[in-house]
Amino acid sequence: MSIQLRFVLTYISIVFVFIILLFLSGFLIFFSITGDADFVRKLYSHSYEYKLLTPEEENAFLDLKLLSEKKPEQLLWPETVKKYEFENIDIVIQKNTEVVYASESIKGENLRKYLPKHQKSKGNHSYQQDMLRIGKQYFTYINLDFPFSNQEKGSIYVLRKISPYVGIINRIFPFLIFLLLILVIVIIGFLNYLVSRSIIKPIRELKEAAEKIKQGDLHFEISANSKDEIGELTQA
Repeated sequence: MSIQLRFVLTYISIVFVFIILLFLSGFLIFFSITGDADFVRKLYSHSYEYKLLTPEEENAFLDLKLLSEKKPEQLLWPETVKKYEFENIDIVIQKNTEVVYASESIKGENLRKYLPKHQKSKGNHSYQQDMLRIGKQYFTYINLDFPFSNQEKGSIYVLRKISPYVGIINRIFPFLIFLLLILVIVIIGFLNYLVSRSIIKPIRELKEAAEKIKQGDLHFEISANSKDEIGELTQA
């Protein structure tokens, strides 16, 4: 293989590896944000539109928010809250520090230990979005804190179950990006070392042979270990 072809293949390999790592980092970015490992297929079919909330989450949250503003005491009725549940969407209602309603899939957990504390706000209502872990399951959630009619603290949580890997990736994402950059540098450096070594080592042998010839020593032999241009020069 000629040196020119070797360099061409080396740089093609570098570009190929960089593209793979770029797509991998892009996948990690979208996966850590959306929690949807199937977003590539959806994006390809032109039916995927990223939102902070899914339509089910948004509908449940807006309906419960309206209820907290108009008739907050109805949030203490399980039959009322249950009708706002959707598939893969869980709801938790909390009054002060007591959980008064929880969806069946998370009902047995000690929710008070995992749920964030009531947020103080200048207004009557405040909300936040984040991720939390309940037992061995991970959820994205949107939370609304509000006052009941008697000014007791109330909280609404609309949760969506996500892959446990999302929580892990979300926490170590900066490290992953840094690791990918280091990996690109190491791979490029390693490929460059392999190519350079295959060129520099034979050149050094030729230099040593030229020094011996210069000193009048012709009783030696060097062998050509490659069939490229340097190998042809060594043989000559």
